[in-house]
Amino acid sequence: MRYTSLFFITYFLYYSGYCIFSSYMVPYLAENGYSASVSGVVTSLMMIASVLMQPIAGYLTDTVLPARKYLTITILMVVILAIINSLSDSTSWLNIIIIIISAAFSYSFSNLMDAWVNRTKEVDTKISYSRIRAGGSIGFGITSILFGHIVTTFGYRWFFLIQGGIFLLLMPFLYFLPDLELKNRRTDTKEKNISFNRIFSVLLKDKKYCMILIIFTLYWMGHRPIGSYLSLIVRQRGGSDGLYGNICGIGAVVECFLLIFMYRFKSLKRMDRLIFLTLCTSLLRPLLLLLIDGTIILYVGQILQSISFALCYSVIVDAFSKFSDYRIKSFSISVGLTVASVVGMTTANLVGGFAFDLLGENATVWVSFLISANNLLIFMLFFRKIIVEKNI
Repeated sequence: MRYTSLFFITYFLYYSGYCIFSSYMVPYLAENGYSASVSGVVTSLMMIASVLMQPIAGYLTDTVLPARKYLTITILMVVILAIINSLSDSTSWLNIIIIIISAAFSYSFSNLMDAWVNRTKEVDTKISYSRIRAGGSIGFGITSILFGHIVTTFGYRWFFLIQGGIFLLLMPFLYFLPDLELKNRRTDTKEKNISFNRIFSVLLKDKKYCMILIIFTLYWMGHRPIGSYLSLIVRQRGGSDGLYGNICGIGAVVECFLLIFMYRFKSLKRMDRLIFLTLCTSLLRPLLLLLIDGTIILYVGQILQSISFALCYSVIVDAFSKFSDYRIKSFSISVGLTVASVVGMTTANLVGGFAFDLLGENATVWVSFLISANNLLIFMLFFRKIIVEKNI
């Protein structure tokens, strides 16, 4: 069977629900009287909950439950929590606690899906992750626009129920996706399964896996100082919020088209080339912003970063998969993706925000440039040779 189309639909639906829950969480909290600082604490706790949940979820889908069954349980939990939240007082702390618990389930969903797609190559060798990931980008973009009009007209009364309803739509599509063998469920004496207590030590002893983790953590850390504060940079250069929206829109369009057609670029299939181009295109944005003033260059920079995202999405899952124990691939991929993005983005947001407040726009751009340049240097000096030698 061919599973690309089915996964495309699941990614479209998941990122539609994710868009509502993540992009509109701060406006929802503000609508209910919470300050910006409280909103910052809540969103940070949501990410922390995801980080804590991811190792458990990854281990379970390698050892106890196939991804389809685990994700079905996750969907039911998200729906139940959405119903409870819609019925509870939106200004109560119970509401906040349920939001954080729901984030633990819903945020970990995507990385488990990424691991599932990667492992589906066992039964469908022609599956294309880049085309599948494009479905997520399209779903996120469409929902972002539509839901903005919904809340403008009706407010946030149906906030959680709409999110839960979209997650519920995922269930019939999961049914037709493959159940795969649990590689860490072994009973023979020659090769025992890896226990949860040992699983982190197994990963940390693998220097190649750790190097991949460092490269992609630094990648997120390098581009987020600009990404997180791009709206402020636009204003500093005399632009408006409308210009900021146009810049992000152009970037989203470029990213979607590249992801859909990335599978045709056969010459880029080597992992070292993909990672090299990912890091180079990400480095070009801060370099151009430092060299050229004005707002037009912000469009160019966003397009370059979108190209970098498309390249990154085409290689990052495979990279974590190639350098992990075959028994714990779901765990290795999902935890690697979570740690790289959460640690990278959180650090970048803190350092980039401090630099912007203290020294202005250029300081934030310099932070992005220096981290990205050092990351490219680390890759070229220490890791590219390993990939080439393994002919990956």
